[in-house]
Amino acid sequence: MSKASISMSINGRSFHFEGSQAECNAKLDEFMREVFAPINNALREAGIINWRKVLGIRGQNVTMQQVERRFRALAKKHHPDCGGDRRKFEEIFAAREAARSELRP
Repeated sequence: MSKASISMSINGRSFHFEGSQAECNAKLDEFMREVFAPINNALREAGIINWRKVLGIRGQNVTMQQVERRFRALAKKHHPDCGGDRRKFEEIFAAREAARSELRP
């Protein structure tokens, strides 16, 4: 088994780990989630969301058609009139609006 090592410093916090590549990747992901959790929480509280994550869309070349298609599928599943959660539906709706403002000139 080959060994890997990773070191970094972010916002005054240092990280170093040695192990397999998979272990290094897992520990790095854990460290990054911990470091960026306060930022993510603040964005969520401010109503700023990651629309790609909410809608489950990956990649950089996203079209509005893809966003609308994904929105409709999720809205159908989470609509309060169909037994879905109102807050989740509102989050999906807000994600579509954020995508619209980012993708449309």
